[in-house]
Amino acid sequence: MLLDAVMGKYDPLGAWLRRRNRDEADLGFADIERILGDILPKAAGDPAWWAAHAGVDPVQVAAWRAAGFEARPDVRNDRVLFVRTTVAPRAPVADPDLASAGRGRP
Repeated sequence: MLLDAVMGKYDPLGAWLRRRNRDEADLGFADIERILGDILPKAAGDPAWWAAHAGVDPVQVAAWRAAGFEARPDVRNDRVLFVRTTVAPRAPVADPDLASAGRGRP
């Protein structure tokens, strides 16, 4: 039996951030709402809502942290700067010496 994966409200934002090739994303609250397909709660007007917490992160924070970002809110201007905190994994690079020899062993 296959189970449907449950997508959280903030997962689309995490997915959007993961696809970014840049280390920063400056988004207005309206931009975030378009990505989510839903409105932000009134609590988003409080900088603490965007912050990581000791122990278990709230679901919204977990979404962007899982994508490798932290949030730097500017709630007076309804904006958030998401900054990459982890380096995205890179594809393995072939050893040029082995590639030029045309074989996998010396």
